[in-house]
Amino acid sequence: MKLTFKVEDFTPVDANVLVQPGPVKKIKTLQAKTTGNEFNPDGSAPEVELTYEKDATIFRVGKVLAISNAIKDPGFEVGDWVVYNTRRGYNLRLDLLAKSSDDDKCPVLMTRYEIVSKVNIDE
Repeated sequence: MKLTFKVEDFTPVDANVLVQPGPVKKIKTLQAKTTGNEFNPDGSAPEVELTYEKDATIFRVGKVLAISNAIKDPGFEVGDWVVYNTRRGYNLRLDLLAKSSDDDKCPVLMTRYEIVSKVNIDE
């Protein structure tokens, strides 16, 4: 029985994508902010003002290791770096014996729709 695998040995099925987790990046994105949220003891409502400003948002970046043959035009290729969503319930770690400290090193199998964007991490 084979116990070690190379990237070429994996072929995701059912329109899945295999991603090797990479660094966590902070990207400045436009976020909504409100003012006037404090409580007034006299019962009067404070005036609320909605503004927008750039805040650092944390994204997970990973490298695509394999793409299912069922995906016809994914918009990215094997070897590309992508921003992906890890908050969804569909992503699965492949290494079931890993400790929780190894979560960032284990490849993740996720659906195509969990990948947000292709990104160039060299710039």
